[in-house]
Formats: sequence, C-alpha cells, structure tokens
Amino acid sequence: MIQPEPTPHPDPNLRHLAEKEYMLNGINRRRADAGLAPVELGKNIAAQLHAEASLANCSGSHWGADGLKPYMRYTLAGGTQSNAENVSGLNYCIKRYDNFTPIESVEALIDKTMGGWMNSPGHRDNIMKPTHRKVNIGLAWNLYNIMLVQHFEGDYVEYNQLPAIVDGVLSLSGEFRNGASPWRKEGYHGVNIQVRYDPPPKELSRGQLANTYCYDYGDTLAFVQPSLPEGMIYQRGVSVSDTECADPYEAEANGGPTSYQEAKAAWEQARFAAQMKPPNVWGKEVPIVEAAMWHVTEEGFDVEARLPGFLMINRNPGVYTVMVWAGVNGNLSAISEYALWVGIDPPDAYRSVK
Repeated sequence: MIQPEPTPHPDPNLRHLAEKEYMLNGINRRRADAGLAPVELGKNIAAQLHAEASLANCSGSHWGADGLKPYMRYTLAGGTQSNAENVSGLNYCIKRYDNFTPIESVEALIDKTMGGWMNSPGHRDNIMKPTHRKVNIGLAWNLYNIMLVQHFEGDYVEYNQLPAIVDGVLSLSGEFRNGASPWRKEGYHGVNIQVRYDPPPKELSRGQLANTYCYDYGDTLAFVQPSLPEGMIYQRGVSVSDTECADPYEAEANGGPTSYQEAKAAWEQARFAAQMKPPNVWGKEVPIVEAAMWHVTEEGFDVEARLPGFLMINRNPGVYTVMVWAGVNGNLSAISEYALWVGIDPPDAYRSVK
C-alpha cells in the first residue's frame, strides 16, 4: 500500500520526481525501440497542476473544471511551443466502500497506463511523434485514485516578440531552433500562420467533463500570408476542415458519475461518440489575411497583420490561438501554439506559480 503523500514540494516540477523519471524512461525506451530520439523532461507546470486539480475534482479529462483546454493551460504556464496532451483518470473518485484494493505501486500503474496508451492510436502518436522534444509529466494520487498527464512539446522557436493581438493587429517575431526552417513547396518559402478562436472558457461540472474524450483547437478564423505584388489579390480563402470534438458546454451540467461503473460507461460512450463522428468534409473557406509586414529568413520570422473587422476580434472576447507552422525534418509541422486572452482575464492558477 502506498504511503500518505508528504507535504507537496512548492515547485510543481519537483513533485513526484522519481515517478516522473520512471515514466520518462518508459517513454524513451519505446522511442528508442522505434529508432526515435529521446525526449527530455520539461519544466512547464501545467501538466502537474492539471493532474492535481483533476484528482481534487474527481474528474479525468483533457478539459479542466475551469473550462481550459491543454494548450490554454500550457500557454498560461509559460509555454510557447507546439504541444499535445495524454491524460488518464476517472471521472469518479473511488472510495473505500467501493471494494477496490488500495494502490500498491504507482510504477505499476504507470506501466499499465503506458501499455494502454501505446494501444491507442492518438495517444501512441503523441508518445512516438518524431518532432516532440520534451514531455511535461503530471502525477497525482491518493489511496485509491491516480491521475496521469503527459504534455508533450516541441522546441523549434524562440520568440523575440511573443504573439500578440492589440487593437486588431497581430504581431509576432521569432528565431528558428533545432533544425526548423522556412517551409518550401512549389515555389513557396515561408511560414504558415493560423488564428483560431475559442469562446470564453466557463466552469464545467463533472457531468459535462464526463462527456469529453478529446479536444480541438477551436474554429479556424484566418490564415496570414505575405502580401501579393501590386495588382494581384488572393482569389479565395483556404478550404479547411476543423476537427471537432464533443462540446462539453452542450452536455447537461449534472454532478457526473456516481460509481466506478458509471464512470467507465460514460468514458466508453464518449470514446464511441468521438470515433463515430462522420468524416470531416473539406469545404469551409477561411479568409486569407495579407500581412503588412512579412519578413522570413533562414533564421526566423517577423510578421505583422491587421485582422479585419469581420473576424470580430474586438467584438468577440475569447481565446485566440496563434499557430505557426514551418519546416521540420523536411515536413510541414506546427512549431508554436500560443493562446491569447482577448477581452477576458485568464485565471491566475497557472500564471501565479513560478
């Protein structure tokens, strides 16, 4: 039986460090078997804080009870890179009278969870993605329950100016790192920049969280591209298909599962619903915004663009995520996903811990 948790270390990165190293070794052993480079243990605290908050709330989801998605937490905790999350945990807290055996070994549960993730295509892809360079690990447990979080990230951009939207003007400037470079294809030489939108996050009940299985990056609002020579215009926008996961705000705000069996059934139902979604149909046209400044070299980029009023930047408060794509190992890859809080105040939980 595991012993009661001692007083947590004030630095979330140093909590359960031995168990995090154990999970890291398991990740890198599998990557090595596939001929992939190892990942380092990251220092973004969002994963640990999400694991602890989920355990306290008896909920296991990519979404937080505060309504935040992984990339929002990651940005608030200081992250600037592309990132992706694996989570394991129940939307129910097992209690003594549920007749479960107390946790004997956290390492054994890590092994079991890793085995399950490696048999799940999406989770496996995160663990085995060649462009991932770091993983931030979150672990929290008590006598009967455990929450496990892996938050992978790249390390391909160092910002000179973090993405910002001020008075409708988007600006960002950064230098490429670790082999990233401008993307080249069919005469194009540059970076791809997307702006996505999520409405203001709201608190979610355990019942709503139990209806989630995955997360998306919000609605694609615009692509930012270099300006064309005088007399030329972009004839149309870019046809895209946003990947949509179940919206927990549409679910009933009830108290959630009242037993282990109900929690497992809710998870299976949410997974089935996600897998049975019809194939994405390409056809949503997203406008192209011409940059007022577009300077891209082998070393980095410096971009500024006015987002048009019809995107409702000033009228629609919410979370605007700036995604930057560039060349990595000969492929077009996301190198940054940075969430901006426009017209609303972000929660302090992730920003206040240094």
